Amino acid sequence: MTSYDTAPHVLHGRRGRAARLSGAELLLDTAGLRRRIPLAAIERVETGGAGDRVLTVVLRTDGTRPPLAYSLTARRAPQAAAFAQRVSAAGAAAGERPPGGVPDAVREEPLKRGTRRPPSRWWWVVPTAYLAGFVVLVAAGAGGGALFGWLVVPLLLAPAVVAVLGGAELLRQGRALRARGAVAQARPARTYALHGEDSGVGCVYLYVDGRGHAREWRGRGSAAERVEILYDPDDPEVARLGRGAVGRMVQGVAFAAGVGGLLLFLAAMVLAPAVRALAG
Repeated sequence: MTSYDTAPHVLHGRRGRAARLSGAELLLDTAGLRRRIPLAAIERVETGGAGDRVLTVVLRTDGTRPPLAYSLTARRAPQAAAFAQRVSAAGAAAGERPPGGVPDAVREEPLKRGTRRPPSRWWWVVPTAYLAGFVVLVAAGAGGGALFGWLVVPLLLAPAVVAVLGGAELLRQGRALRARGAVAQARPARTYALHGEDSGVGCVYLYVDGRGHAREWRGRGSAAERVEILYDPDDPEVARLGRGAVGRMVQGVAFAAGVGGLLLFLAAMVLAPAVRALAG
């Protein structure tokens, strides 16, 4: 018999984010952070937002403060809806629910490497095609320049793809914030050590969105008493400190067209002899 303990259910989001239902906990993995949320602390699970792909977990509250909510944007709406049903069913069977102060039961820990989404079963297609191309070049008696270009081009293509996709994502976020972004007043909740940094601390700010849910924004900050958070009501994962969205759009274009475009141009130049050899 399958149980939540032996077969955790997983909902994958963008940029390596994921939600996992395991035992009596819901695990929310974001960029470098894992939140462990007891099922007994969850008031309800909702889906909505952009294309009904946004899974929102609302925690129980004692009524003296807005309910804290965390969101994850799934890749597909049916997956988000199915996962929400699983979490709701598991929460209903979790037993007695504790009283107020439940958000304090959420534990945070650095996300360890190696906990990312497992590779697709088609991961072997690209390296196989790459090796087959090299074999064809050798069999065709291609020159040293063609062979060298074929061997070197992955070192340029890999970061180029990362730059283009990352820049496109920043541009998408900037356009969304500019089109429908809302501004909320935020206050500092706590500070934390920045992992992987030589020095410095980050700050967690709390703000209330248009639906009355308390949400968190974390990153480098001055821990000022009052700041403004610009967020996307349809995609709560997209938020930034301050009101400006143009800077994120410019950063995305520069990253995709500048870094990515330059690397793609260099890759095309290096690969040109190999392409001519294969075409001949």
